[in-house]
Amino acid sequence: MADVKPPRSELDLRDYVGVIRRRKWEVIIITAVVVVLAIGISLAQTRIYEAKATLVLETPVAGSAVGSNTAPDSAVTPAQVETEAEIMRSVPIGRAVKEQLGYAPDVDIETVEETPAVFVVSRNTDPARAAREANDFANTYVKVRQATITAAIDNAIKDVRAQIQNLDGEVAGYKVRIDEIFGQLSSTTDPAKKRLLTTELDRLQALVDPRIVVQRQSELQDKLDTLATKASLVARGDNYTVSGSDVPSSPVSPRPVRNGLIALGIGLLLGLVVAFVRDYFDDTLRTKDDLDLASGGIPVLGLIPAVPGWRDRGTPVLESATHPHSATSEAYRSLRTALEFAAIEHKVGIIHITSSSSGEGKTTTAANLAVALASAGKRVVLVDCDLRRPRVHEFFGIEADMGFTSVLKGEIDLQDAMIPAGNVDGLLVLPSGPPPPNPAELLSSKATQGLLETLAKFVDTVVVDSPPLLPVADSAVLAGYAHATILVVTAKSTTRRALHRSLEMLAQVNAPLEGILFNGVGREASYGYGYGYNYYGNDEHQRMGNKLRTSLKRTTDEA
Repeated sequence: MADVKPPRSELDLRDYVGVIRRRKWEVIIITAVVVVLAIGISLAQTRIYEAKATLVLETPVAGSAVGSNTAPDSAVTPAQVETEAEIMRSVPIGRAVKEQLGYAPDVDIETVEETPAVFVVSRNTDPARAAREANDFANTYVKVRQATITAAIDNAIKDVRAQIQNLDGEVAGYKVRIDEIFGQLSSTTDPAKKRLLTTELDRLQALVDPRIVVQRQSELQDKLDTLATKASLVARGDNYTVSGSDVPSSPVSPRPVRNGLIALGIGLLLGLVVAFVRDYFDDTLRTKDDLDLASGGIPVLGLIPAVPGWRDRGTPVLESATHPHSATSEAYRSLRTALEFAAIEHKVGIIHITSSSSGEGKTTTAANLAVALASAGKRVVLVDCDLRRPRVHEFFGIEADMGFTSVLKGEIDLQDAMIPAGNVDGLLVLPSGPPPPNPAELLSSKATQGLLETLAKFVDTVVVDSPPLLPVADSAVLAGYAHATILVVTAKSTTRRALHRSLEMLAQVNAPLEGILFNGVGREASYGYGYGYNYYGNDEHQRMGNKLRTSLKRTTDEA
């Protein structure tokens, strides 16, 4: 009977690669759709051209306060660049530029870290207009800004000159006040008043000190010289360098190639996500690994390839007879070999073929297995016990008017009910016969068991095609009469839930489950198990070889 191995519960790289292989067309189609949509939308969008004029701050004159002591030849700091950018974005500057040009250029002001430059960026559907607006704003801003700075510097120079001119008068006034204080000190005896007068006297004497006067004169002259230097730089235009923008030749938006590459990555990621999500919620068994995980390691007796070109599943195909040298026929012969190995340890005279649901290939398996057994020189009877939807007779082109049910009701002898299977020597077919009103009761009768046991006495193998397990109880009843039960599972059709329920039902009736036949397998489902002479995993080959060696050793010991 079937040996159950612990299932492999961990996912490895093969599982992920398998999902991609199975769902590759979904990934390809989703990726292609996303890329085509992205490129199509890009091509349909209006082309936008970008022009960029550069305004470089050569000295901190423009960015510093008029009254600051920053040297004109010192380096421009990032803070000064940001200040300049904020001034360019300000409303007064925008208003002044508009007054100068007669229109307001649509520009953005941008800065780049660690560079003494401010960029005037204009985007427009007309490349020439984009360049004109960027250049007009940059050049006009420099004029407006320089005029503003020049006016501020001129006012500052006037103020400093006034302070220099007034310095002598201030000193003379301080001296007059000093003389007055001396007179007040000599005429008063009030201690408090004397203290106030003395304090004021000290302060005024410090202000008229020749050294202090000279120092103040020097500071005012230095400030005047600095302002004059600034004024000279502004007048020459040395505080700014403007690099105008050329008319752009290519648009910055849209960019079909760039958008297509981005869409390729997004589409590929989306396709993989959809593939893995769909595969996660897909309950069908697609690969042998899926089957091993779902069944708990029940031996897989064979992998039956999908018949090439067989599109109409309702049309019977007896591949073992029509194409005896095909990969599918070889797979059925390998199944026969697996059963021959099983016969070494226990009797397999009655082989029960079933599946979870209809349409999974159990009748096809029963018919082709019967032909494979007969082709090996065995005497085989194929019995159609699917009394609800019989189809065995369709595979051999015979009538089902008389058959299994007719024998049970005594309407015909067993020998007369069996029909030779055409050109397949050694194979007799017992069709279903007229459908009974109560198939389950008929199959559970002693007569059915006796009939199958009688057949097993006179032939080598009885292959029983039964109804599917889940819809009706007929198959579970027949499993009790069999020496070996084979559960047919079809790739991309049988679900894990159906398989689990089928195995539970077989276990409940102590069915002699020999193993599982994986039907309709494609190359992606075999995962490298291949066709031809390699239908089993290495574990099945090793298990069969061990059985054969054990049997031979037992026979030798007994001899």
